[in-house]
Amino acid sequence: MEAEQVYEEARSLMAERRFAEGLEKMRALVDANPDDPDIQMHYGEALIAAGQPSLAVWPLSRAMRDPDHLVPAGLLLARAQVWAGSAADAIQTATRVLDADAENKDALLIRIEANLRENMEERALEDLDRAEALGLDPARVDLLRLDALLGLEREAEAEALLAKLSAQADEMRETDPENAARVCAGTATFTYERGDLEGAKKAFEACLDADETIYPVLSRAAIAFFDEIGEPERSLDVLKRRFEYEPERLDLRVQYVDRLQAMGRKAEAEGLLLQATETQPDAWAALTDLYATEGDIEQALGALDRVIAADPTKREDRLFTRADFLLALGRLDEAERILDQLEVPAHRALIGARIAYARGDVDRAIEHFEEGIRLWPDNPDARFLAARAYEKKGEWAKAAAHYREGARLDTPHYESSMALAGLQQALGDVKGVHFLLARLADKYPSDPKVMERVIRFGWDTGSAELAGRMLNQLSRIPGQSGRAAALLAGQLEKTEGPEAALAALDKTKFDFLAPVHFEALEARMHLLVALDREQEALGIVGQALERSPGSPDLLMLRASVHEALGDIAAARADLEAAGRGDPTDAAPWLKLARLAEAAGDKEAARALYEKAVPLEAVEESDNDIPHTTASVALGRLELDAGELDAARERLRGVLSEDPRNGRAAWLLLQCYETGTGSSALGDTERKDLAVRASLFDHRPETVEYLKRIAGAQG
Repeated sequence: MEAEQVYEEARSLMAERRFAEGLEKMRALVDANPDDPDIQMHYGEALIAAGQPSLAVWPLSRAMRDPDHLVPAGLLLARAQVWAGSAADAIQTATRVLDADAENKDALLIRIEANLRENMEERALEDLDRAEALGLDPARVDLLRLDALLGLEREAEAEALLAKLSAQADEMRETDPENAARVCAGTATFTYERGDLEGAKKAFEACLDADETIYPVLSRAAIAFFDEIGEPERSLDVLKRRFEYEPERLDLRVQYVDRLQAMGRKAEAEGLLLQATETQPDAWAALTDLYATEGDIEQALGALDRVIAADPTKREDRLFTRADFLLALGRLDEAERILDQLEVPAHRALIGARIAYARGDVDRAIEHFEEGIRLWPDNPDARFLAARAYEKKGEWAKAAAHYREGARLDTPHYESSMALAGLQQALGDVKGVHFLLARLADKYPSDPKVMERVIRFGWDTGSAELAGRMLNQLSRIPGQSGRAAALLAGQLEKTEGPEAALAALDKTKFDFLAPVHFEALEARMHLLVALDREQEALGIVGQALERSPGSPDLLMLRASVHEALGDIAAARADLEAAGRGDPTDAAPWLKLARLAEAAGDKEAARALYEKAVPLEAVEESDNDIPHTTASVALGRLELDAGELDAARERLRGVLSEDPRNGRAAWLLLQCYETGTGSSALGDTERKDLAVRASLFDHRPETVEYLKRIAGAQG
């Protein structure tokens, strides 16, 4: 009875939009009854109502463990996962509900929508046939079927269905505005996919003018469209209108803030979240993420402390994150003091491992990692970090074993799978790479990095059908059509020559001057240069710069054309302007350094590489391994100049950060083979470096060297 009373009080508060107070009442009830599935389910429902679907996942997952709550809690969980952007998880949850209740229409609809979000249209069509047989609303089924047909490019069927739906659109606007918005979005999307860009823009503008932005199906389609055609400000406007319609919904505010942040408007994004903290303490968690994404770990730590202060009862995971931030800041002693506050032994072991790793004690780090994994065997992050430690020691089999465990999970650990695929490719294990990448592509069908990896693997191994299928899938991911076209052009250049590649690019009918198609423009300029049409290339880049004045990417592209023409002064001027335009990008300084080297000015090259080193260190990279191009180049110059001690120190530092840097390993070997000091390198380390060079640098001399010393050492 007491619980029922709390429910009612919480519902009343939330009906008055007093979400923070309502949730506070529910939290107290949850804390007092942590094992009650009914309370967990209602708390999850309250979080969804408050616009915090990602936070609802945990309590709903717990509620779902109870057989009597599997279906109702599972439906809520699947919806929360869709709204939180975890469509792949929503598919699994909806499937569990359908296994328990085969005719559950709500679960079927959720699974259809989630499959469509994951670009799995064939599976969605199978479920739509099942939905039709169950007697679901025909209009709803037709609209979802339209999405699937459009995704599969079955244009004739889609056009016929669209004509049928469009005839009902005016009537639906009055009786069913949400479906009207869906038809509007479908019509505009179909118009775009037929190649009528201007017609699609008019159609989307008409949809948005009808004030139907409040419906997610339209706002998502409009945002994807404007992103695809390179008009991010229009996408931002749609997100703003959606957020302003329900400003109390924290999830909508966070979506808008994320876009502002991505567009470099950090101060505005930060202000919106700070404003929300006045009534929604959970906004401090979003601020923590904002600061962490910006790389401002100090402020992220401060925001996290506010999260902890607002709800000190939920401390374990937050203390774990706090230790993570302290480690990132190099405040190892403070991180170590948190160890005694952590109640979960596995957490203590893993933080202890990371502290030891940061202090350079790899053996102790491995000892702690193995203890943490023993206590928490299905923690893929721990296994990934343990594998990284083993890589640093050159124990590749143990590293691969930990990566493999992460890759075997129902939802394969992304970083472990990608790391293992790279290792297996280096070892020549084609079947192993194929299995890993195929599984990743199935589980992460909207991830451009996965698609590109599969495409390149397909071409490298002669699997043209696999590469073609993935290339088509990549081209349908919003914002990736230019990248897909550039990849295809690169492959065609290798197999059929630059003329064929250029013809394929021209067939796309892209607006090559639009920022969203920059990679396709870059590929086109490369091909024009290969065909001795540099002046034409210069003219096109000039037009692009008129549309986007001062663009660092375009300036760097023009510099490459100037270099091909032999106009090094003009190339340098463009690269320097690009460096000034984006002071955080190392690429212009790396290219300037190479130009200086080519001109024989090694001192200037050194200065430019040194300028690039700190910029590379903070650039985003796969698996958190910093870029080290500039550091390796400096090591090479030091080696050439006979500065062996400096080169050795630098190259060892590179290998400490990037154990797979075969070039650094080879150069370090040369530091000991050149001049004096050869005996300072022991047999074990020499073989380790030779293995790294052979595996990851792939030059014939590295392979021969490894064979030679392996024979000498027996």
